[in-house]
Amino acid sequence: MDATRRMNQRVMAEVGEQFGANGVEIDAHMLCAEDHLPYQGHQYSNEEFDEIQGGLPRPFGEWNCRHTWAPIIGGVSPRAYTDEDVERFARFSTEEIEIDGTTKTRYEWSQAMRRMETAIREKKDTATLAEAAGDQVLRRDCQSSINAMVKEYERISDRTGMGPDFRRTYVGGFKDVKVETDTQSEYSKYNSLADFEKQIGDLREQRRRMMESEVYDAAKSQSLLDKILHLQNMRETWRNADLLAAGDKTIRRELLSNNPVKVMQGVEKALNGDRFGLPDSKWSGKAEIKDPSVMRGAAGSVLDSTKGIWFQKKYLHEYTVAIHEDLHLRSIHLYDSAVDRQWVRMNIKGYEEGVVQLRAETICEKVGIKPLKAYSEYTEALRVLHQTFEPQKSEYDFAKDLFDKSPITRYNVCEQMAQELKDKHPRKWNRIENDVTRALTTLRMRKP
Repeated sequence: MDATRRMNQRVMAEVGEQFGANGVEIDAHMLCAEDHLPYQGHQYSNEEFDEIQGGLPRPFGEWNCRHTWAPIIGGVSPRAYTDEDVERFARFSTEEIEIDGTTKTRYEWSQAMRRMETAIREKKDTATLAEAAGDQVLRRDCQSSINAMVKEYERISDRTGMGPDFRRTYVGGFKDVKVETDTQSEYSKYNSLADFEKQIGDLREQRRRMMESEVYDAAKSQSLLDKILHLQNMRETWRNADLLAAGDKTIRRELLSNNPVKVMQGVEKALNGDRFGLPDSKWSGKAEIKDPSVMRGAAGSVLDSTKGIWFQKKYLHEYTVAIHEDLHLRSIHLYDSAVDRQWVRMNIKGYEEGVVQLRAETICEKVGIKPLKAYSEYTEALRVLHQTFEPQKSEYDFAKDLFDKSPITRYNVCEQMAQELKDKHPRKWNRIENDVTRALTTLRMRKP
């Protein structure tokens, strides 16, 4: 890749010579390495750029650097990036994020994700070779490691707001194999978070001693790391289940089950009563795990015909998903006929999916669970309306008040509040018209 970049830069330099360029502008992007941050997005004379390149241990365009630079005429060529753009990119890259007691910049977490992607590909290669050799034990061991690493990878990508990129973990010829695990029996050994911390600490100490010893066993080190990652994932799931269950051991056991029906029973019990002030659910008691190809990218789904719920397996213990689907059965399925539901989906989808998602996220935040974000364009549009129309309310109360109305009423109320603001406060309306109009339009979109 570096060679290709060098060739492209030579072509651009020749073009610059033809129109008399005497400088360059370095492009800018998010997740920029710290050594290149001060320079990206700015214009330099050719002499200045040569001096910068000569003084950097890692020059622009080398060692997997993604920057390019375009020829310019100094004082004539307009900048492609404003100072505000450059500052925003820098803040995004250097923001410090703490995960499990480790604090890194977002850029440093992105590099950790790149290493995880490499480790996942390596495990997939081993699993593919094991399948070809007929070693099903090794293949399943690799799959268990892959599952644990992918879950940790998704967790970090969610915490950092960068999102996973599974193109980077793709390995041609690799096939997933089912690994049977009894989740309930795994969790039955743990009565508190302290139990997880003790076991994780013991494994970390084992791995530290082994890495410091004269005889280093790479395979055993990786095995210990896989166990640590798996326990960290279990600890997070156990914690979230306990928070949602408000310490109720019976509900927590149901939430930690591998059986989707039991998980939904736990979610129903956690949401019922006065704790969140929700209407009764129309859930039929049916829930199934479905293949991702059937789900068409959805983490969960409600079936109109049966009032049942489908999940992708990897999202079964992502409680935001289960809460989201359960809320549909307390919202659109509670108020409206099948004809009305179809009209809502075709005309004002954001007032159902967005409101349900915002309600699910605020419920999770209320109990202390970090929510899994979804339908972001809808929820961001709702946040604009919240800050515009009812900033005195908490986001939780704003979401609750909207959710307690039917989808069609939600739509009418928001449109009416916009009209009242326009009529009563025209000056304010002129300042915020574009933002509010964009938010209302987004909520009427079929696809975010």
